[in-house]
Amino acid sequence: MASVVIPLAKLVAMGLLLVTSQARSTWLPRRRARIYRIVHTVGRWSMVDIYVGGLLVALVQFNTIGEVTIGPASLPFAAVVILTLFGSLSFDPRLIWDPLDAPQ
Repeated sequence: MASVVIPLAKLVAMGLLLVTSQARSTWLPRRRARIYRIVHTVGRWSMVDIYVGGLLVALVQFNTIGEVTIGPASLPFAAVVILTLFGSLSFDPRLIWDPLDAPQ
């Protein structure tokens, strides 16, 4: 869940925010602001999977019971997490509200 759904949801949410802001949409600004706050907050906790995997590899050395390895997908996962984190930091939430202030 945290390795696939959350990063995918963050990408979709950031895409929605970027498209609606670029189009200067007045569609549900409070909900879009809430989406931005959620993406920004969740971004801080996205690397937990990588840390837990690293700790499990370091702590679990029971080869007879099971084996824990961090596979090659950890690098793209970390890249998605870092890029969405930078994306949410560089997004200006005032862009959500600017179309409402423009004279009509």
